[in-house]
Amino acid sequence: MKEFFKDILGLNGVAGVILFGPDGSMLYQSPVAEGRRFDIRQLDFQKLATLLTRVREADLVFQGGRIYVRKAEIGFILIVLEAMVSIAMVKLNCDILLPMLKPDKVAKARKSFFRKG
Repeated sequence: MKEFFKDILGLNGVAGVILFGPDGSMLYQSPVAEGRRFDIRQLDFQKLATLLTRVREADLVFQGGRIYVRKAEIGFILIVLEAMVSIAMVKLNCDILLPMLKPDKVAKARKSFFRKG
């Protein structure tokens, strides 16, 4: 799963990525940069998924940073960003990533993650 998000995580200003299902279940979480004033782990992903049901994308800007959320077939991608980041590059990388985040492809990635050897 980490391979899917390596390009996004490699962008300047990206602090972390979370993929969660439509029911709020955590599918993937990258390590979020330490020292952030906003603790992403305190979010209620179930409520957030319910609120974002009809939303294709959202860019939430705060004083200390921003959060970009993009809908995928298997749920939502939530990207924690610094305040001054190239949102166009983030969106472009999401456009490239979305075709890879289909239920059958993600299931294969999860199986290979747990495979021995």
